[in-house]
Amino acid sequence: MASHPTQYTLAPSEEDRISFEFKTEKNKVKYFIIQYYAKTPKGWRTIRRYDCAHGYLHIHTFGFSRKKAKRTEAIEGDYNQLFTELRKQVLENLRKIKENYLFQ
Repeated sequence: MASHPTQYTLAPSEEDRISFEFKTEKNKVKYFIIQYYAKTPKGWRTIRRYDCAHGYLHIHTFGFSRKKAKRTEAIEGDYNQLFTELRKQVLENLRKIKENYLFQ
């Protein structure tokens, strides 16, 4: 039986928010979303989003001057491991991710 989604948000600074949502089944992650928001000169914006919509994991990368996000190809792997790795990657690289957003 699938679980209800678990959701939480971290605020590593006053200008950064990361929201997490995931569903598990038999203690295995079956679906997740990691979304990084940052305060920019245009207000709060989504900078990067990892999600399993469309049946596969992919990344949406947003740019300050772009109207649409770029989407990567499917990312293969175990969702438990990928959720943990991507969560750590976003938290450790907030500044770099935000700088890339501002200059795209």
